[in-house]
Amino acid sequence: MKKYFKIICTMCLTIAMIVSLAACGGGNGDSAETNNDTQGGGSASDAEYQFTLGTFPGDTLTFMEQYAESVSEASDGRISIEVINFLTLGSTTDAVQMCKDGSLDMIIISGTEYCGYEPCSAVIAVPGVVSSVSEAMELEQALYDEGYFSDWEGEILSISTTDMQYIALADTMITSAADFSGLIGRCQNSNGINVLQNLGSSITTISTNEVYMSLETGVIDFSVSSPTNMISSAYQEVVDYIIDYTLYCDCNCLVMNNSAFDALPEDIQTILKDCGDQLAADYTEWLIDAESAAIQTLKDGGVEFIECPQDVIDVIETTSEECMDSYLSTLEQAGVDIDAFEAFVEETLGK
Repeated sequence: MKKYFKIICTMCLTIAMIVSLAACGGGNGDSAETNNDTQGGGSASDAEYQFTLGTFPGDTLTFMEQYAESVSEASDGRISIEVINFLTLGSTTDAVQMCKDGSLDMIIISGTEYCGYEPCSAVIAVPGVVSSVSEAMELEQALYDEGYFSDWEGEILSISTTDMQYIALADTMITSAADFSGLIGRCQNSNGINVLQNLGSSITTISTNEVYMSLETGVIDFSVSSPTNMISSAYQEVVDYIIDYTLYCDCNCLVMNNSAFDALPEDIQTILKDCGDQLAADYTEWLIDAESAAIQTLKDGGVEFIECPQDVIDVIETTSEECMDSYLSTLEQAGVDIDAFEAFVEETLGK
């Protein structure tokens, strides 16, 4: 009898230990790394997750901080995102690699920089394809919904665009294409560079923080930039004219490391995506208003918006066709059906 009593006691003790250990495995304070066993459609309702997000400084950083706050609120504090100015970590190339290898969980970056070639999202960077922020965003969202962003090596959480790019001139009044001959300017987009070189100007490479002084001292005669960036760099103090013709813009995506995203339970994935959709809507609304306000501030500061001469428009349109042919060739080499892609873009824009 004593023998059986000892066996029963031993079994009860073992069961109690198992229950106790199971209870210890699901408490608060678990990091994302300790909850991979909840994947495949599961949910760890009380698990906590910590991520890093690399971003450009300025307005973009502000919006990424707002995204982090909205994610934290939507998850009742379970998700914490540390927003980092990735330019303090190195170049944008470094940031891309850090996201791909998991050193950064998320970054916001253009497709050209992230994918290593001109992806489908870069179509709005071809001169003349879109003429406004709202049109650019409409096209990018349609391309995403249609599956044209599959070439990204990461999970896209949010899409946004830059504002439109204009040519700002220090003191040269442009009345014809011939007036560009001999001018020196700054442009960071290869398509824009082709346009300006075909107009007879030359392009130099200078950093963003050197543009103001270069325009003021005559090192450069013009710079291609967006109205919001012009205001942040005080262009109204050193620029007399802006050609009232939009060249192009670019698409930026908030992208998460694939492995990091796939390792999350569905409820956490949904929160990151839903807050990303709200981020896109908020940012686009803000950008449209900010662009309009920046243009007015430039005008109030004495900058004259001049009509684009027809022969300049002719050069832009001709160069745009060349840029589009080159762009489509790049997409074709990447395996994109360019006939279907081109038709989809034209149909979406109603052209």
